[in-house]
Amino acid sequence: SIHAETVGSLVSTIKAYKDYEIDYCIYANSLIYEARNHILKDALKYDADYLLFIDSDIIFPADAIQKLIDLNKPVATGIYWRRSESVHLPVIFDSLKPRSIFNHEPGGTTFTGQIDRSQRVAGCGMGFCFIRKDVLHKITKRFASPFEPYRGLGEDLAFCYRLSKIGTPIYALNVGLKHIGTKYYEG
Repeated sequence: SIHAETVGSLVSTIKAYKDYEIDYCIYANSLIYEARNHILKDALKYDADYLLFIDSDIIFPADAIQKLIDLNKPVATGIYWRRSESVHLPVIFDSLKPRSIFNHEPGGTTFTGQIDRSQRVAGCGMGFCFIRKDVLHKITKRFASPFEPYRGLGEDLAFCYRLSKIGTPIYALNVGLKHIGTKYYEG
């Protein structure tokens, strides 16, 4: 399902970007990595210039996409916050650490830098992530299943880890996102 607030953000975006050619791919699958891989392959098949992942629980202002475009980076993510009552942390990471699935250490260290400007990060959630076409080609050339979980890293961080292996940096920017949970989580 998709939250009504997310639909509202999409409608506002469609109106704001009416001069752009935008194609949509909605793909539901209980295995998120398969859904993300499927969408990535569709973007390549249709020769998209960019791919923007938007999760069904993200609310965003219409200008958020333009802010990521203006960064002019190969991978740019909008910062959103974890859905937690007790911990107010962004879903971006300073480092990633593949490990044994039996090791209960975290797969990365949460970002601790400034979030008021563009920052280079090691990893991010894909809930609002913008990826250039050249990166899509490069990562699928090296990895058959770019989002498949890897050594204790879930699909999003596994993808980010693979980006590091092909030398592609990730940049994060606070673009005014809200993450829907039992309430809105924002910075």
